[in-house]
Amino acid sequence: MRKICRCFALVLGLVPASASQAFASPKGDAVAVVRHYYRAINAHHYRTAFKDWDHAESGVLPTGQSYAAFKTGFRATAHVWVEAGPAGELEGAAGSSFVEVPVTVHAFTTQGARQTFTGTYTLRKSNLSQTDGATAEMRRWHIFAAALRVAR
Repeated sequence: MRKICRCFALVLGLVPASASQAFASPKGDAVAVVRHYYRAINAHHYRTAFKDWDHAESGVLPTGQSYAAFKTGFRATAHVWVEAGPAGELEGAAGSSFVEVPVTVHAFTTQGARQTFTGTYTLRKSNLSQTDGATAEMRRWHIFAAALRVAR
């Protein structure tokens, strides 16, 4: 029953994605991160959304984007939500796991226009142990790349 309550709380956005690791599957955690990311953007909590990206602690995303540029990119976004599909197969390389999550993103601009995007997010987490120097933060899923396009 406790697991059901936690999962229900996660769906409602009451439990942060990182807290879900104790009861969700490894691939399910990746989907939870994508959902958490869009909940943060919708709430205009851009710093929280930025932290869902890989290497955010450095202040620059893998895309080369700074936090200031990231935040500015959402200045015309009034509301956003995501439909995240099931994660694909886990892949591994050089001490990391990768997984793709298919998405459809729905947004309304501050001018009232509706936008829809489809594509995938690639998430990454370290497979290294704490003994090997990986922190708990490194071992959770982070957004590594996004491939979105305008839906027609």
